[in-house]
Amino acid sequence: MSDVGDSTPATQASMEAMFDKLVKMVGDLGKRMDGEISSVRQEASLISASVKNVQTQLLDKQGRFDTHDASSSGPPSVPGHKLRFPKYDGSDDPITWLHKGEQFFRAYGTPEHLKVPTASFYLDGAAAQWYYRLEKNQGVPSWTNFVDGINRRFGPPLRSNPLGELTQLRRTSTVDDYQEQFLVLLARCADVTEPQQIAIFTAGLQQPLSTDVELQKPATLEDAMALARAFERRQQVSTELAATGSRAPSRASQRPLAASSRSTSTPSATMASSATAPPKAPSPTDGRFKRLSPDEMAQRRLEGLCFNCPEKFSREHAKVCSGKGIYYLELGDDDASDDGTTEDDITISVNAVTGIRTSSTLQLRATIGGNVMIALIDSGSTHSFISDTSAHRVGLKPVPRPGLSVAVANGDRVPTTGVCQGAHMDIAGEPFSIDLYTIPLVGYDLILGCDWLRTLGPVVWDLDKLSMTFWHHDHKVQWTGITIVPSPRLTAIQGTNPLQALLAEFDDLFATPVGLPPPRALDHLIYLLPNTLPIAVRPYRYAIEAQC
Repeated sequence: MSDVGDSTPATQASMEAMFDKLVKMVGDLGKRMDGEISSVRQEASLISASVKNVQTQLLDKQGRFDTHDASSSGPPSVPGHKLRFPKYDGSDDPITWLHKGEQFFRAYGTPEHLKVPTASFYLDGAAAQWYYRLEKNQGVPSWTNFVDGINRRFGPPLRSNPLGELTQLRRTSTVDDYQEQFLVLLARCADVTEPQQIAIFTAGLQQPLSTDVELQKPATLEDAMALARAFERRQQVSTELAATGSRAPSRASQRPLAASSRSTSTPSATMASSATAPPKAPSPTDGRFKRLSPDEMAQRRLEGLCFNCPEKFSREHAKVCSGKGIYYLELGDDDASDDGTTEDDITISVNAVTGIRTSSTLQLRATIGGNVMIALIDSGSTHSFISDTSAHRVGLKPVPRPGLSVAVANGDRVPTTGVCQGAHMDIAGEPFSIDLYTIPLVGYDLILGCDWLRTLGPVVWDLDKLSMTFWHHDHKVQWTGITIVPSPRLTAIQGTNPLQALLAEFDDLFATPVGLPPPRALDHLIYLLPNTLPIAVRPYRYAIEAQC
């Protein structure tokens, strides 16, 4: 038992010694591995530097460029792939080609004295002929003189104020075209900050795109351009939706599909045939159904014919009419008349048709055919009108509209002889094309109603100053009404009866007769034939010959 107890502590001590020795060996091995890794990294760095030196020496031997005269002490940075120098033939602005050349020279570290020979090698056409003459006359120019000469020869004309031309640029077509023109002009302007570029670009977009982009407060010029394209697309979508309309399919168009789905035949074949077959357009010459134009309806009304058949119309005709029946009427977008107006649509205000002038009405001078006319701006009239005499004076020939009349606001109706379509009118130098209905007018030559006001877009009115402001095409227009003399009005005389004052003023005319009329220079006589008997014939009972 004593031998076992003595050997146990010795075994534990030897195991601890062996463990400590093992830990020390592992630590030494880790340090050695760290040293080996560091040496490998150093060797890899040396190999990479050697590869770069070999590449540089190969480029030197191939004649890519000469580095003996370079100011840099170390080798230039060689791009990872081969770059191609662009060619130029003088057909467009050289500023883009020069910028690409500068990028090429920076990538390969081309020295200053080799830039012109390198760039001139890639000239073609008219540009090559220009440089041949320049080198023959003046020798090889410096890079600065080369850039200046090619800009003067093939660049845009010299501008005394390129920034002013940039600020005057306005969008006249799409945003992409405007953006391209803006960037071309911007390349010629120096020291223009990016906030200034954004402001100039936004101002040239024109309304309403200009306001839309400004509200978004773009931080960069690229953001402003992207917003302009997005808002332009939104306008196009809105216009397309307005043109096509968002009307839901009518019941008549849904009924055939519902009938086909209830059919006992194969549903898939029926639905496929109904989906692929184009819809059948209604025939305009379909037997009993014929759509009459307003002119045809007026002609039939004059001739006393029925609207549904070619027979004469009478009170008893409805019982025997061949067109009698029960009809299903579906209203569509094309159910209006040819020009979109009916007899109940055209309305004119009372002041306009009577010619009453007040100091609160806005009147302008308009020119048609070289003749100056007085035009009333009247939002109470649905359409625009011209007096018959004014239309005849300027040579306008109205298109007849039989049976058409204009409704006055007080309930009366005024007949119109027709409409002058596409009349050219000028107001303060602004041209317009307008349809004018001819009616009898008193006091005014023209009445410009809501149909013309809608073409102006948003209008700012100042009724105190009698002015209107709006945007026409690409500029702001402000008109001020002309000064007029108000129409005379009857005013009551304070404290005096007008009738009594009138009788007192002309009392000799209203005096009671006291005798025969005074003698005149020529008295009225009725000459009778001699021996004529008194005439006693009752009138209107005999022929005219018998009475005489």
